[in-house]
Amino acid sequence: MTPDERERMQVLCEQIAKEENRERFTNLVHELNELLENKVQRLDHPASPPK
Repeated sequence: MTPDERERMQVLCEQIAKEENRERFTNLVHELNELLENKVQRLDHPASPPK
């Protein structure tokens, strides 16, 4: 996970915790899920080390 992705995840979590509007909350959660799915994909299929 890149530093930018880590920062975005932290910001999203803070926003989700405070959000009171259902639609904005749902959009934030979807964005967070996308970040987490990308992380899972990288863990499941790590890049081959350079030769």
